[in-house]
Amino acid sequence: MEQIHYDSDSLAAQWSPLGKDVPIIIDPRFSAGAPTIVGRGVTVQAIHSRFKAGLLIDFIAEDLVLERTLVERALQYAEQVAI
Repeated sequence: MEQIHYDSDSLAAQWSPLGKDVPIIIDPRFSAGAPTIVGRGVTVQAIHSRFKAGLLIDFIAEDLVLERTLVERALQYAEQVAI
């Protein structure tokens, strides 16, 4: 329950699968419910695809203006859910 964000009507609106302290969120209103980076609209799958294509984590982080640790967490999450 601590991973769920509620809207103003007290309905479940978003899910933070790694906890609210990690800005990866699943929201059916954005990216068809695919896991995204909060406030950026970048999907975890996009980060994972770039990494699998051979781009380095530091390059991905710089290119998408994300912290390296967030890119690493997104990649870890992608591996866990087999994106």
